[in-house]
Amino acid sequence: MRSNRIFLGLMILCLMLSCARSDPFGLHYVRPQAPDKRSPATQKEVVENIERYKKQIEQDLPFKEVLWETVTPGENITRLTQLADFLYVETDKNRLYAIKVDTGFRQWELHLEAPIDFIPCVVTGIPEEAQRLKQEIDSLSQQILDETLKKGRNEDKVRNLKNKLHNLRESFRVLESQDIIYFVSNRLLHCLSRLTGRLLWREKLDFIPSTRPMAMGTAVFMGSFDWNRIYKFDVLKRYASNWFGAGGEITSAPIYHDPSVYFASNDGLIYCYHGVAEDKKWSYPTEKAVKADLIIGDDDTIYVGSTDFAFYAIDRHTGVLKWKFETGNPIISRAAMSLKKVVKNNRTFVEKNIYFRVENDGLYCLLIKNIPARDARNVSILLPHPELKWKFEKGKKFFMDGSKRVYLLGLDNRTLYALSPEKGEVKKTYSLKTFPFRATNHKDKTVYLGTEDGYIFAVKELKTDF
Repeated sequence: MRSNRIFLGLMILCLMLSCARSDPFGLHYVRPQAPDKRSPATQKEVVENIERYKKQIEQDLPFKEVLWETVTPGENITRLTQLADFLYVETDKNRLYAIKVDTGFRQWELHLEAPIDFIPCVVTGIPEEAQRLKQEIDSLSQQILDETLKKGRNEDKVRNLKNKLHNLRESFRVLESQDIIYFVSNRLLHCLSRLTGRLLWREKLDFIPSTRPMAMGTAVFMGSFDWNRIYKFDVLKRYASNWFGAGGEITSAPIYHDPSVYFASNDGLIYCYHGVAEDKKWSYPTEKAVKADLIIGDDDTIYVGSTDFAFYAIDRHTGVLKWKFETGNPIISRAAMSLKKVVKNNRTFVEKNIYFRVENDGLYCLLIKNIPARDARNVSILLPHPELKWKFEKGKKFFMDGSKRVYLLGLDNRTLYALSPEKGEVKKTYSLKTFPFRATNHKDKTVYLGTEDGYIFAVKELKTDF
């Protein structure tokens, strides 16, 4: 009898441990941990592969400064996505890894039942605000320490700093609860804590998504193939409503810029809706279907190309056309914007370039100039005006702005071209065949390179190379 009780107790303990390692949805999570323990031979092979790839990077690519490397053990990479301070790695074993972009350490990993349909998304603005608060907390903590160690310290000042620190930590704690990552897998919308990878909930979608999701604080928006609609999924009620029906298929992913949601359709219209009130603010008609994703610039302008052979710049608040650039062929890919400090005649200014692929005609680089003009009241103003700087026939998309070069990805998706910024002349070509998976952080000029067999490198350009 006693042995039976011991056996039963062991079974219950095993069951409890099993439940602790899984969630009620049947997905398995692994918390941040040390690198996998491998046999000496396997570990030696991994080290040799890392050194081989690093040598290839340093010899054959312009990004010779290797910041860190990491490995997905025994898995092949299927996609890399960089969002805020994490690099998300998807593998052929249906795993999702969150890697810290500054250290390469694994924050968490998630075992899925099926691959992710589109790239994940985060709540717009939350990761950036959380990072800002974290920096303020660290700075204030240092101030408190410095003030405390002073001789004849001011107790009132220390007390005030501590109260401010307490308030900042409370704000950060509240923000943490809103720091979410969403993705769709097997028609299930997953909601995870971005910092821990813990699954908060998942819900079955009763429509087939046609675009990647986009999230604001209380809702997730997705295009759908059925009835040409944008669906609004209320994250509090866990319910998706038929938010808006367009006159054509929606393949352009929605984007959010407080307080509005923007998207386009094959009916040729670009739409702006209030994200909360859900009322239509404006729509702008192009002459043919819009298949490219929209982007919003720092100047509150929507930039997008259409299959009507034109590229548009539209005021996001009013829907008024700022300018239009005609091309000789349709535009179906997302544009990219580059802001770069330029020094000319002892003057420093920001040069704005826009890159987009025109079908059968190459990659265009538009320089946006400010032209003097006068408004209706005869007041002097500056109006943005596009000018074709150059075009490159073999270019597929903008890759990165280097220190003295512009890097473009070729049509074969594995050739990297280094061009002169002013004239678009090819200065050098590189092969990215070994690294078919890439992501670029345009803010700090970091490139993430992934191999098929699971090796990831964070690299930067060496300015001394030129």
